[in-house]
Amino acid sequence: MKKPDNIAILSLHKYWIRASIIKAKLSKATKKIGPKPSMLEVEIAEYYMQILYSLIYVVVEGWQELGLKEEKVDQFLENRKFVSMLKSYRNKTFHFQKSYFQQAHKNFYDEDGTAMWAFDLHKCLGEALLDRVKSQMPPELILETQNIIDKEILTNSKLMEL
Repeated sequence: MKKPDNIAILSLHKYWIRASIIKAKLSKATKKIGPKPSMLEVEIAEYYMQILYSLIYVVVEGWQELGLKEEKVDQFLENRKFVSMLKSYRNKTFHFQKSYFQQAHKNFYDEDGTAMWAFDLHKCLGEALLDRVKSQMPPELILETQNIIDKEILTNSKLMEL
């Protein structure tokens, strides 16, 4: 397998940034939930959670497609059951389903350890991708890359205020 180019890694990192933005939105939404949450508050938090978990799988899919290897990330991906459940979760989130409640979502929520696994995987993927972005690019592209990432974060942080 040939080595993935820097643009592909940068592109994958962009998907990770998107997941991070949704993660921040989820955190903000859950902090707003009081002792007697409204149905709307709960629904909004659930929507962010569904999008976050689904985007984490998109990053996993890209990681695997590019043939990337990193010990910490690979340890998470060895849990084939959770990876498979996360893929099903993503598919049920972004492909039309006739039923209102998705069994794949319930299965993921009900399985012990999936939430912590997903959050830890997201963190490890981000660290590994950022290291690759920084280490595999020529020095003159690192500054340009950081500017692209900063612009993406700035743009999306403005969107978070909406």
